[in-house]
Amino acid sequence: MPPEQQLRLFGRQRSVRAILGGGKVADILLWKNKTAAASLLIGMTVIWFLFEVMEYRLVLMELIDLAYGKDLVIEINPILIFLSIVCLYILSVIGNHFNFLNLLYFGLLCSETLPFLYDRYEDYVDSFADKGIHGLKKLFTKVPEVKKND
Repeated sequence: MPPEQQLRLFGRQRSVRAILGGGKVADILLWKNKTAAASLLIGMTVIWFLFEVMEYRLVLMELIDLAYGKDLVIEINPILIFLSIVCLYILSVIGNHFNFLNLLYFGLLCSETLPFLYDRYEDYVDSFADKGIHGLKKLFTKVPEVKKND
């Protein structure tokens, strides 16, 4: 597919660097500033290692929980309560497979590596995503036809 006809992921028209703000943060996330990006990655890994593998704990977090946990006021709003229950259920399902620290580390690791990989291989990713979207559109057009035949 020629570059001028190729669809970009999510219909974007700006570069990844421009979407990330184009400053120092974009340079770190896209690994243009390799020293800062590597330092951030190593720092996150050391913190994860200390708390997860070596099982260090912060007493400060327990003190904050005790200080703010006693004066909670909940407004009676059925929609808000339902959304809270759904969010807590989703978090409990995720929590059965990951603890918070591992999930946080995984999110930070993805936020540092995925923009770099997408910036480097965006043509391949966009082409693959375009094929996937067309496949899903074909699949969803067949679904109503199956229901009509029943």
